[in-house]
Amino acid sequence: MTLAVRIVTVTVEELEKLVEAAVRRALAEGAAATTPIAADWLDANDAAAFLGVNRRTITKLVAAGKLHGGRVGKLWRFRRVDVERLLETRDCSSAGGA
Repeated sequence: MTLAVRIVTVTVEELEKLVEAAVRRALAEGAAATTPIAADWLDANDAAAFLGVNRRTITKLVAAGKLHGGRVGKLWRFRRVDVERLLETRDCSSAGGA
């Protein structure tokens, strides 16, 4: 197998422009892959990490009515604003009094 190696000399300014263009392309591609709807919802693991609690505590919070969520099949989904609101109220400790 033969590899072709090409050495190119660029100025600092040219390199900055190339890097900037590459970053803009990557950000544009990443933005297209992330829909606003997906960013507004968390699964149980993400909600637990966001609140700094165990995943089982999320289940207890739902059962206690402190966190509202919906099931999609077997998976729970929570609106980010609801999780943030719970964090602001600091009402996520011992959901069932345990």
